[in-house]
Amino acid sequence: MGRGSPPAEARIQINVHPRRGDTQNPTAAYPVKSSPPPPPPRRMYEPFKKHFPWLVPTFVVINISLFVIVMYINNCPQHSENCIGADIIGRFAFQSRKENPLLGPSGPTLEMMGALEAKKVVDEHQVWRLITCTWLHAGVFHVLANMFAALLTLVLIIAINLAVGILPHVDNFAHIGGFVTGFFLGFVFLIRPQFAWVKQRNSPPGYAGNSSKPKYKIYQHVLLVISIIVLIAGFMETGFRLWCRLGCLPSALLISMAAEVEFRCFVEGLAWATDDRSLERAFSQYGNVIESKIINDLETGISRGFGFVTFKDEQSMKDAIEGMNGQDLDGRNITINEA
Repeated sequence: MGRGSPPAEARIQINVHPRRGDTQNPTAAYPVKSSPPPPPPRRMYEPFKKHFPWLVPTFVVINISLFVIVMYINNCPQHSENCIGADIIGRFAFQSRKENPLLGPSGPTLEMMGALEAKKVVDEHQVWRLITCTWLHAGVFHVLANMFAALLTLVLIIAINLAVGILPHVDNFAHIGGFVTGFFLGFVFLIRPQFAWVKQRNSPPGYAGNSSKPKYKIYQHVLLVISIIVLIAGFMETGFRLWCRLGCLPSALLISMAAEVEFRCFVEGLAWATDDRSLERAFSQYGNVIESKIINDLETGISRGFGFVTFKDEQSMKDAIEGMNGQDLDGRNITINEA
């Protein structure tokens, strides 16, 4: 025991009673300092909402369920004596390996459930089989192969497409173009904000600090702009080549080239056998021809059926339009207009 502390039995208990006027509020005369309430539990901060990947499991469940239904309808023990697993799984037993080596139902059962058969689709017009056949499986091995091989399908297809281009006389630019297009489209549609911006945007005030973070980083903006430019240029080039291949109208580039020369006429409806020299001989009777040009396809080199004839003076051009419009040239009636 310390020096000034009395023993336990010698301590005196003192009780303080309130006055008569303080009976309703005993603590009014002697207020007691209360402790602050405990802080609420800190909530775990999660910048992204939890989600369940439902799409792929849904397809897996549907495929397995349909396979079970097909095996139930198949009922191998009722139609055959050589069934695999009839003692264990009953009517879900598989057909014999000679009939179906993939451990599945019989061929007539699959056909009845909507399996793909070319004759019935083409001749009998049972187009619905194109939809039902995608949900049917020939056996257990078929189901497992589809499930486990789905992860490697994309990589395998890309590798095969690129490897095909190594073969001689095979154009690989289409495969590379599709891969590059998808690569750039990813920077446009799949661009994601940086984590610091998401955290600061969704967190309570003062939790993420006072520093402001941009939504995207500089390299993301650069890649986005480059991707948009490349995609627009690629689609414009594809549309231009498609327009030229259709050969319905001359392209805007050819029209602008024709507009640079004043006395030029546009000739369409030409035969494939007509070349630059034969075109010049046909029009030279109306005046001095400076240039005659047949427009050929860039890839095949075959005439696209139109061309341009340039004269030295305007009167010769008008005379040629009036004299040759609708006339026969190499077996074709041609049409002439001022370019």
